[in-house]
Amino acid sequence: MLTLNIIGAGRAAQTLAYLWRQAGLLEIRAVVCRQLQHARQAVTFIGAGKATNELTQLPSADIWLIATPDDQIQPVANQLAAAGIRGQSAFHLSGSLTAEQLAPLRSCGLTLASVHPIRSFAQPQLAISQFAGTCCGAEGDAGALALLLPLFSGIGAQTFTIDSQHKSLYHAGSVMACNYLVSLLEAGLQCFEAAGVSREHATTALLPLLHGTLDNIDKLGTAKALTGPIVRGDSGVVEKHQAALQQNLPQLLPLYQLLGQHTLQLATPQLSTENADALACLLANTNKTPRD
Repeated sequence: MLTLNIIGAGRAAQTLAYLWRQAGLLEIRAVVCRQLQHARQAVTFIGAGKATNELTQLPSADIWLIATPDDQIQPVANQLAAAGIRGQSAFHLSGSLTAEQLAPLRSCGLTLASVHPIRSFAQPQLAISQFAGTCCGAEGDAGALALLLPLFSGIGAQTFTIDSQHKSLYHAGSVMACNYLVSLLEAGLQCFEAAGVSREHATTALLPLLHGTLDNIDKLGTAKALTGPIVRGDSGVVEKHQAALQQNLPQLLPLYQLLGQHTLQLATPQLSTENADALACLLANTNKTPRD
């Protein structure tokens, strides 16, 4: 069985290690964290491995997972290279950085990769039950990918390769679709609260709406799933929205307008020229009049 050492056992690393151990795909050897207590907690969660807070004198392993924060990946690779670690491959989980962050480990004969699970790991216990079907974007050396991708497929992931040159663009898309969705829902909740609806009731009302929209996108695609005043060409409603925001939550007005402009691009093929122009003027917050 292949063996694995983990440097930086955060939520994502713990989830993956647990699943690999449960599936009988990897033997977990060392789990390294800055604080020994965190390493021990990770080992307890994973159900295997030796906890340590020292990078020196680690056991050899076939695979090395560097799951530290992004700004620590290269420094850790430097330290491991200086220690002369042995193994076949090393990889990290960053969505924005490429496998070349691990370049110092080439001196140890390791092939390199990055594999980014497109999933929120807010709670490892929940992530374990939901991981099957998770898409993972991967890039790096062919040898490393040949070793790693079957391990991810073995725990239910759907893997695909990405161009290293466009890693940041790929990650920006993930951030907008996931992290910014949370911020957008928060803005919606603030609107409800300003209208006198409790946050509890607002959450109860908006979450099913959000789930329904995601289901529609899954079935129909983004353009056909789009509903609301912009795709209907209802500039009067949009004007009232902006006035209400300006009066009550002016900090959210620029967000409303920017998202409205992008929504209008998606909706334009379904609108008349007159309606599209009227909405464009409103959302740009200008005094321009629609063209005849």
